Amino acid sequence: MPGHVPGIFCNSFWVVAFQTHAIRRRTIMTHKYFVGQHVHFSPGFSGASARGTYKVVSHLPVEHDDRRRYRIKSLAETFDRTADEGQLTGPE
Repeated sequence: MPGHVPGIFCNSFWVVAFQTHAIRRRTIMTHKYFVGQHVHFSPGFSGASARGTYKVVSHLPVEHDDRRRYRIKSLAETFDRTADEGQLTGPE
């Protein structure tokens, strides 16, 4: 084939396939808790004093490690915190 460079189509195909897969993964990943919802935050062993009820302020982007993160705020504190979804539970 005139002007054909071996391997270019194959490489282009895999780049497009990888990008399509990444886009699908991002659209499938959804956050469990919605903005404005009250959740219970359990930070683990080191932050026992921070446990309590918080309000979800915003969703943070899902990054390459597929962890869903939130920005949360307590009425008792003047600052926001960042929490992984595994550290949160819904209202009881």
